[in-house]
Amino acid sequence: MVTASIWQQAREAKPPIDSAVDFLTPSRFHIALNVVDVEPVIPFYQALFGKQPDTQRDGYAKFDLDEPPMLFSLNRVAHNAKGDGDFGIQMNGVQQVAEMSDRIKAAGVKVLEQDALDDEALRKLTVADPEGNRWTFFVVLNTGTDEE
Repeated sequence: MVTASIWQQAREAKPPIDSAVDFLTPSRFHIALNVVDVEPVIPFYQALFGKQPDTQRDGYAKFDLDEPPMLFSLNRVAHNAKGDGDFGIQMNGVQQVAEMSDRIKAAGVKVLEQDALDDEALRKLTVADPEGNRWTFFVVLNTGTDEE
C-alpha cells in the first residue's frame, strides 16, 4: 500500500496553522550550512537568493525564502565547515535558469558550469560559494520516457 507523502497529506488536509512563523507553503526546508566565516560568504548568498539576509549577527545569517520555500542559515562553525556541500534547485523553465545566470553574473560570481541547448536556452547552471559549496540550478526538459 502506497501512502501519500507528508507534503501531499498537508496539501489535502489543510491542517490548522499553529506556527508563530508565517510562510507561504504548508512546509519548507531548513538548511543550516556550517562555514569557516559567515561575513565573506554573505555577498554570494545575497546574489544567489536575490535578497539581503533577514537576520544577521556575528557568526550567523538567515535567509527566509518564499521561492524556493526554504529557511537557509549560515553558521560559523569553523571546525565543522567542510566546503563540500552539493545543493540543487530544480526550476520549471529555461527562462528561470537564464534569469538566475544573469543575476549571478551581474554580481560577479564565477560560473563553474553552464549547459545550453542548441538554441542557447540555458538548462543548467552551477556555481560555488567562496568556501566551495556547489549550487546547481536546472530544468529537466526530457525525462527519457515514452510517456506523454
